[in-house]
Amino acid sequence: MRVRTAVRWGALVVLGLSLGACAVNAPEGIQVSFGYQADDIPMPRKFQFDDQRSWAWRKFEDTALKLRCFKLYYTGDEPIANLVNWYTEQMGQHQWSHVSTEGEHTKTLRFQNDTEEATVTIEKTLTHTGREPLTLVSVLVMPK
Repeated sequence: MRVRTAVRWGALVVLGLSLGACAVNAPEGIQVSFGYQADDIPMPRKFQFDDQRSWAWRKFEDTALKLRCFKLYYTGDEPIANLVNWYTEQMGQHQWSHVSTEGEHTKTLRFQNDTEEATVTIEKTLTHTGREPLTLVSVLVMPK
């Protein structure tokens, strides 16, 4: 069990160092895919999936390690409080346990399942033109 955990953390360190804050310039051998949507991460109704920003590192997803790491982005227009309640309920229906909710203006919800942690961040921001408000949801999933 310790070896398995060490391998997972080692893979994450390599991934983190390789990808940094942006998955666009992934080095050779790091298979990053864009547009990936996970079946166990719900998307709010009337929200758009941002397939240009969302990425997934799935090299070991189908191996004994079951290692996956991804970040998904969704945009729409919904009050943050409504989304906090919605995600708390919906993630539970997808076998994620609610761990905590933090933040005042930007909300950060933490969930976990048997092998992974998910961080859902919900914030109000402006569109790329800077004229219209929208709600941005990002979901980061990585091994425990």
